[in-house]
Amino acid sequence: MYSAQAQLADAYIAAGAATEARFIAEDLVAREPWDKSNIERFRRALVLLGEPDPDALIAAALERRVAVHEHRPVRANRSRQTPPEPEPAPPSEEESGGPGGGRQPRPTIRPESRSRPQTHARGDGHAFRN
Repeated sequence: MYSAQAQLADAYIAAGAATEARFIAEDLVAREPWDKSNIERFRRALVLLGEPDPDALIAAALERRVAVHEHRPVRANRSRQTPPEPEPAPPSEEESGGPGGGRQPRPTIRPESRSRPQTHARGDGHAFRN
């Protein structure tokens, strides 16, 4: 998918569509900042836009990328094929203090519909409305 985005950004640059090229090129830099061709593509789009200091904008984009990843927890080498960890089983009735875990069930709250009148049954089989 990224190669298709790169080709599209290059086509936008060649056509002079600087805004579109910048959007895609900046996304590619955010996703794969180690790829020098993405950074160069972003620079070309910024120059085409007439940005006075494209390197400063590139540096800012890379800093944002680093800042975002500093706050993410690092996972041990997990491959994509590792099955997700199972969720813990709910406590048994003994562990939770009896049926229902000692908790009252939450009532279902439904918003009242003001658009339809409420209909009630009368004892004679007919209905009336409020």
